[in-house]
Amino acid sequence: MLTERHHDLLKLIETRKALRVEEIADLLGVSPATVRRDLRTLQQSGMLKRVRGGATTPRNDIGSQGNLIEPLDEDFARAMLQDISTGEVIILEGERVAPALASFLKDNPRRLTIITNHLQAAQMLQGTSMDVILLGGQLHPRGYTLPEVSSQDIRFLIANQAFIEVEGIHPQAGITVSSPEPARYKRELLGHSMRKNVIALGRNYGIFLPYRVSSLEELDTWYTDQLQNPVQVPQGLKVIEVHG
Repeated sequence: MLTERHHDLLKLIETRKALRVEEIADLLGVSPATVRRDLRTLQQSGMLKRVRGGATTPRNDIGSQGNLIEPLDEDFARAMLQDISTGEVIILEGERVAPALASFLKDNPRRLTIITNHLQAAQMLQGTSMDVILLGGQLHPRGYTLPEVSSQDIRFLIANQAFIEVEGIHPQAGITVSSPEPARYKRELLGHSMRKNVIALGRNYGIFLPYRVSSLEELDTWYTDQLQNPVQVPQGLKVIEVHG
């Protein structure tokens, strides 16, 4: 049974669309621990959606411009961190995993150079011990730039690893996206990295879209969530499953 406090919390989320635990605690005059218990209860009832650090409405898509991070993206970031060594130069691309990984690195800084096209990720890492390079280009409404592949920003890059988000992954078609411009700069960023890693959801295996980024044979690692069926991948491609 929902309490009066539960109803008050739901009204806040409905009005503000997304709130952090600390904000809810201040507004309701309760402890953060109480808020977390309430969020668990309300999520189990399907009345809100918990994300890292707070909650949002079930139908609200915060996207990359918000500060709240989906639990699955947090799991991706945690898995990626295990494969990153101190001193590396990292290309970080993607509207979901870029801010998630930046959030972890902000709390646990290490000596790295981060090259990204994601504004929020770059801002989160400001003031840390890491060097941050923000790729220029046309600004997308969702908070990342569309780098020009002919620009000097990209032409002279070299990185130890690239982490790139893609939409489709197919044994013959390779990794694909739905628009030509992202396909061009994602392919270019992979080409300037010694290790090529992609993030693609398991449900997108077997799907291919009109614009190809690369073949599976060119990749080193595929980070995905739970795979429902067996997948066919080249022998050299490592598949890492996370569980959101």
